[in-house]
Amino acid sequence: MESDGKPCKKAIMEALLMDYSSPFGTSGSLLTVDVAVAQIIRNMDAIDGVGGFIIKNIDPTHILVKTAAVEWLKESVANFLEANVWTKE
Repeated sequence: MESDGKPCKKAIMEALLMDYSSPFGTSGSLLTVDVAVAQIIRNMDAIDGVGGFIIKNIDPTHILVKTAAVEWLKESVANFLEANVWTKE
């Protein structure tokens, strides 16, 4: 799903927002993404100083993350994919 050679942000990542409250006071959102985007998110979570937003890896396409990180993740993944798009010249 591309327009003007750039990935469509809507196709990059859809967030299925579900209210999740743990007894520890953490609220989360369930992300439904493709396998490649899920791996990008997992790699971002592993970076020192940036990570710590994944609450639980559900399966290859579902990740429970802290709700406060959802908008940042959408923007970060979109920027990462835009910077790493291969185009034939």
